Amino acid sequence: MHEETALSWLSAAERMWSGHSTALVARLAQPSVTRLTEEQEALALGIAARLVHSAAKLLPLASEAEDIWARWEATGLPASAALAPSLIARVEEYRWLRQQPQPPAPPSAPLFQPAPMAADVPVAMPAPDAEPDAVETAYLHLRVADGLRTNAIGQPLLLPHELPAAALRALLLDLAAQDLVLIGSGQGRAADMAEAIDAALTGPVPDAIDAAARRYHAALFAVDILADATTGAVQRRDWLAVVALLGAQSGAGFSHTAAALLASGDAQIVAALSGIGVAAAAAGPLLDALADVPGRPDPASVPALADPGKDTMAAVAARTATLRADIGSADIGSADMGRGDGA
Repeated sequence: MHEETALSWLSAAERMWSGHSTALVARLAQPSVTRLTEEQEALALGIAARLVHSAAKLLPLASEAEDIWARWEATGLPASAALAPSLIARVEEYRWLRQQPQPPAPPSAPLFQPAPMAADVPVAMPAPDAEPDAVETAYLHLRVADGLRTNAIGQPLLLPHELPAAALRALLLDLAAQDLVLIGSGQGRAADMAEAIDAALTGPVPDAIDAAARRYHAALFAVDILADATTGAVQRRDWLAVVALLGAQSGAGFSHTAAALLASGDAQIVAALSGIGVAAAAAGPLLDALADVPGRPDPASVPALADPGKDTMAAVAARTATLRADIGSADIGSADMGRGDGA
């Protein structure tokens, strides 16, 4: 019952962000259209540009990623419909977790110490001077993975393998097609591009935030302190841990979980926490923190959301067919479409 409740709040929250996602599709596909706030638009475009540059490194492009992005910024991003949900989720996650930062517990401190105001909350306390165990190691890896999602000057990144498989595939196909248009497809370049796309989609996935979150969740579950650790994270306002654990519990992924929390009402958030064993009485710090985020949507205005999955897959199939025409006999359709954590 708890699991069904925890998953239902994610669906409701996804509907909440659908309007923002649609607005981002319009902005990326039609640069003259502006419907987001200036802050959201600037963040989304910056994240999209850095995503394109990161994804370009996965392919043997002959043109410069800067040239491709400049063209797309002027004429529209081909994969905007596939990318927009992940981009808007990363934007809202950043607005909450980065622009309203909370001091995290230092690595040398006990990870689950309660805040002074919540001394009666049961938490798991490591023994004094104990060697780092699997839980502490997993938490530190989570912190490292989160740190990799910003560049050297603190700007937010959306890493290519954080995308759902269909969205990553669409982006790589568009990059390859644009490069072939700019430079040409001679000397077997198209076949090399197809091979690189397959390698990116079927090869080992780089260690990212969602994988670190799953390991942290598994480490806590293995020693039966998942509920206590999550409760402690809420009380000390460690939103990185809270979002990671809720995302791993639901399978929704880190950014989408953060955005879902922002788009949910208090009752939905309490229900989501209860699904991981956090008592309703302990949810206060999270509810207060979310209430302070500017521009948070009104849960009462949730529109109906059409599932974009079929349209995304159809667009990917069309781009695959187009690129195949250039490649000839090369096969780029064998990649596993089940990869990726996002919806």
